[in-house]
Amino acid sequence: MKKMLVVGVLLLFLVSSIPTLASPENYQSQIQAPRTKAESRGYSISLNGTKGNNGWYVSKVRVTIAGLQGNESVFYSLENSPWQSYNSPILVSRDGNYSFTAVVIDQHGNVTLLNPIVIKIDKTMPYIVMNFDFLLFKIKYTAVTSDNISGMDRAEFWIGPFLQYTYKFQDPSGQQEATWVLHPVPHINVSVIEKAYDLAGNRAWAFPDSTPIGRSQSLRRLSVQQINQGIQESQQQEPNTKTTSRGYNITLNGTMGNNSWYISNVSLTIKGLQGNESVFYSKENGDWQSYTSPITLCTDGIHPYTAVIINQHGNVTLLNPIFIKIDKTPPTTTLSEKFRLLNRWPRYWIDFEYTVRTQDNTSGLDNVEFWEGSSMTYEHNFYYPSGEQSVTWRQHHKIHGLTVVVNDLAGNFIRQGFSR
Repeated sequence: MKKMLVVGVLLLFLVSSIPTLASPENYQSQIQAPRTKAESRGYSISLNGTKGNNGWYVSKVRVTIAGLQGNESVFYSLENSPWQSYNSPILVSRDGNYSFTAVVIDQHGNVTLLNPIVIKIDKTMPYIVMNFDFLLFKIKYTAVTSDNISGMDRAEFWIGPFLQYTYKFQDPSGQQEATWVLHPVPHINVSVIEKAYDLAGNRAWAFPDSTPIGRSQSLRRLSVQQINQGIQESQQQEPNTKTTSRGYNITLNGTMGNNSWYISNVSLTIKGLQGNESVFYSKENGDWQSYTSPITLCTDGIHPYTAVIINQHGNVTLLNPIFIKIDKTPPTTTLSEKFRLLNRWPRYWIDFEYTVRTQDNTSGLDNVEFWEGSSMTYEHNFYYPSGEQSVTWRQHHKIHGLTVVVNDLAGNFIRQGFSR
């Protein structure tokens, strides 16, 4: 009898010592309300770098997950990269706009899903070129400037230490022009300086008849692919094998256009679920939400998505983040035509100008085609696809039935004809 009593006490002790994680019901209660749990356990993401304007950093940024005790398993994802093991602070050095998220699993199996944050870095001065033209009793200064990261903020014209004129750009993307007219005083020489500022606070400046100071090389555009290549230097570990070993994956259903853009609504589904898992997802760098059914994306733009799956046994699967690019809208286009009477002694002739002003705010512009009937007579390819662009085609005769087709990088197009 005494032996049975001792055995019973031992069994009772062993059962009471089993962690609550073994119970799916108890575990389920632990992973609800990710934001609350993230705050209550003391974990946070901190950024260290030189802050510029409008939420941009103008230096490299060091990312640290604070509040760790040293006995947790920590994973992070930086801008569409596979999940990595976090061991020490991460240095992000390339210009770009990055999303960062992390998952912390402590020794008891408690899961903390840290809400994603956005890291914006622009260390590069704007592109700038300055020109001037002599007009009747005045000088016209033109500053051509652009910034492919944060975008353009303003241009300033200075004479010595005195500010003369400030031009605020309404559209920060694409190549921009600012002009200022000076009415010079005879026999007085002045030195005009043009300064260009991007939205991050970087500055470049130029002098007429001198080498521009700042970034004056050819225009360039950072694509998503180039940004992803720049992330490689901040990745320190190989992807966690758990992200692919349990058969979960994200599938997308929609009409694919060009350059990996969808030109329709997109349905996102997490495959491989058995029905007894807890699934959370984050979209657009927002809070974690419970996933219960496929998600439909309808809005144009680039949408980052990531997901975490926790099965009934407490096993955690971190799905690799993805970017979903949607552009269902064709470019906006305005057509105009005019003619000029040209005097080239001893001959006179009329020059017809056909101008297309166009813009695509999502995937960007690809090209413009001029068609006469069923034949394409002229094509212009855009090197710099963002912002509003203008293309002019000149002919020495009137073209009846001239049609223009403008294509964006996603494969959408608009067809318009010039009036007769």
